Amino acid sequence: MDAQQLQRYFDHAIEASGQKGPTFTIVELTERQLRLRFDLGHQFTRPGGSITGPALFGMIDTVGWLMAVAHSGPGTDAFTTDVNVQYLRPVLAGQVELVGNLLRRGRRHVFDVSVDPGADGPAVHAVIAFATRPSEVLPG
Repeated sequence: MDAQQLQRYFDHAIEASGQKGPTFTIVELTERQLRLRFDLGHQFTRPGGSITGPALFGMIDTVGWLMAVAHSGPGTDAFTTDVNVQYLRPVLAGQVELVGNLLRRGRRHVFDVSVDPGADGPAVHAVIAFATRPSEVLPG
């Protein structure tokens, strides 16, 4: 899948599930990397303006899901099988960039995800694994 196909696939999945989450843009999709930009408002913050841990985890999970289905093709769903997250510094509301890198592809896909990578390193780092299966609600 290319970036536009992946965005449409995700939008359809969200619509089919009735969920709503933060808005994001796929900045770049390559064979080994996915770069997203989320626009996060204050509804995702704690007092003081930092993004909540659950919101950050949701974004990390979104990157992993997108990468898993991008590598598996249309008609695929994915589910988280393992995750390890280190919260290293606060992430403030506004535009937040996430970068996912493919570590392993196979029965289980494993990805490295960095939140708000910068000169000082990422604010949050995660390794997340997904298994895939045929989707019951998404088009092939």
